[in-house]
Amino acid sequence: DSIETAGCVTRTYREAVAARLERRAAMPARERIAPIGRQDIHISSKFDSVIQHWVLQHPPVDLRVQISSVRDALTSLVSEVVPSATLHPYGSAVEGTALSSSDVDFTICVDEDDAALREALDSALRGRPFQDQVLRHLRSAVASSRGSLVATDLVLGSGTPVMRLTEKGVGVGVDVTVNGHEVLKKTELIGRYTRHPVVRDLTRLVKAWAKSRQLYGYHLHHLTGFGYALMVIDFVQARYRVPVLSARCNDEIDLAGTTLTTLFV
Repeated sequence: DSIETAGCVTRTYREAVAARLERRAAMPARERIAPIGRQDIHISSKFDSVIQHWVLQHPPVDLRVQISSVRDALTSLVSEVVPSATLHPYGSAVEGTALSSSDVDFTICVDEDDAALREALDSALRGRPFQDQVLRHLRSAVASSRGSLVATDLVLGSGTPVMRLTEKGVGVGVDVTVNGHEVLKKTELIGRYTRHPVVRDLTRLVKAWAKSRQLYGYHLHHLTGFGYALMVIDFVQARYRVPVLSARCNDEIDLAGTTLTTLFV
């Protein structure tokens, strides 16, 4: 009986999804990718009061000062390792969904086809992956400097190698990756949704709930902030007719008309 019930629920859900996608496909392209306005989300007063009550107790965290401070310190260190590199913040601190416990995330964009750079890196770490080499050299630069940043961990051999830093006297955690072009695209897209206060506040509330119950982070085999942000966006798209925004910064992958449901169903 339970299997039959589950099957009925699944079929009903798929039919509802198909109907929603059909209605969305019939919408004019300009309407599908229109910017989100305050009038686009009409939530119930009870739901809104719950969100606002939580926000009053947990006001938005502004990490712009920390981002600027860390960027200045990192820029001087990165220029020693890779003079041609550029440094870009990403993640919740940029999207506006940061919590008081959130880290500041940066990615170093480097030209991997630079033969002179590869030769300089290979002289000490020949044969290791390019991202690992850059982070190892950067860790050495951090260790030899007398700046405000201290290296606390270096995770290599994973899908996304990362170096974790801490800023002295502030305690702000900093995660540094190399050539995180995809995370920059994700941040740009999520940031466009979170400009709406309802999406931003609801995302922060859901993330805080997940963290309080240890349901947050790859290290615990759960979703990260990006995953929970997608859940909130899919919810407001399905429930409150929020437009689907395109990934403007990506010329190859067009997400216009795509929802979280279409990626998994």
